Amino acid sequence: MCVSVNMMDFVLDNCARKMFAVYPSPRHLLQDPNALENLALLITCLYNQKKAEYILAMTKTLAQKWLKDHGHDIHDYSKINENIVPDDFDYLLQLNGFGRKVVSMTLYGVYKKIYAIAVDRHVRRLLVCLGIAFVGWNNDKI
Repeated sequence: MCVSVNMMDFVLDNCARKMFAVYPSPRHLLQDPNALENLALLITCLYNQKKAEYILAMTKTLAQKWLKDHGHDIHDYSKINENIVPDDFDYLLQLNGFGRKVVSMTLYGVYKKIYAIAVDRHVRRLLVCLGIAFVGWNNDKI
């Protein structure tokens, strides 16, 4: 989810299909010695090698937490055989690239847990116009 949440859905869908065809799991990505270069080529539709670096770094961070939590060496990626995304809103919120909207969407996508309804700025403006939210309201509550 380090990818911009502002990108058009069809662009992201195209990139995701390409990436998951080659790397169906975090283990596959982390065990590829050329992952950064290959990932950057796969997701050229994201216009930026930095995106590939963020995706790889986030995968490593989550994988190493999972390995540590399960009593494995944090560099033995062969032990990864399941979901590595922790069900911890506050932990995910601390990660680079994860804001409240991305964390909420991630936890719903992985665990079907609803911590908040993720909305974009246009929905927020509409809520203000309808009097449901107020201009000075804390964004964390919307």
